[in-house]
Amino acid sequence: MKLNLKIKNRSGVTLVELLIVVALIGIMSAITIAFLGSGKNQKELESSAREVVAALREAQNLALTGKIMGTNEFPCSYVFQAVSGGSGYSINYNYCISGGDCTSTILKEYAAYVLKNGVKFSTAQDITFSVPHGTLDSNYLFVINKGADNFSVCFCATGKIVEQSGKVPNCSGMC
Repeated sequence: MKLNLKIKNRSGVTLVELLIVVALIGIMSAITIAFLGSGKNQKELESSAREVVAALREAQNLALTGKIMGTNEFPCSYVFQAVSGGSGYSINYNYCISGGDCTSTILKEYAAYVLKNGVKFSTAQDITFSVPHGTLDSNYLFVINKGADNFSVCFCATGKIVEQSGKVPNCSGMC
């Protein structure tokens, strides 16, 4: 009796080919995750910058309207305050009592805010909006950061607000 042994061609993948495909998928996943993480920081910075801009506009609008806070509290100016290295910022107002002049004022907090998700001010300064015109004497720069990512907000003396990704040295080219 004669056995007829024929080897059939089998199609499929070898273990080496399978390992190469798994390694390529792992590398592509790592690159995608790293890219998405960087984008998340940038979105959080943009969101925080918009919150800062909203608070700046609120302080300016309060000065333009001359909103009276209390019975005998007549506002002289509204101040946007932020501290470099911190995440808190506030709107305060200087007022005089019973309609007196603004040579002697009392400072009182109107609203306090906090930047979220670990975002902090790396460059900040106080901005004072005088009542009733809400005008500024110069340009003001705010830089917020999270990790190595930065976002700049420039409040121009003209009232224009410019937002830009990255850290800028000053507002001169933005206003």
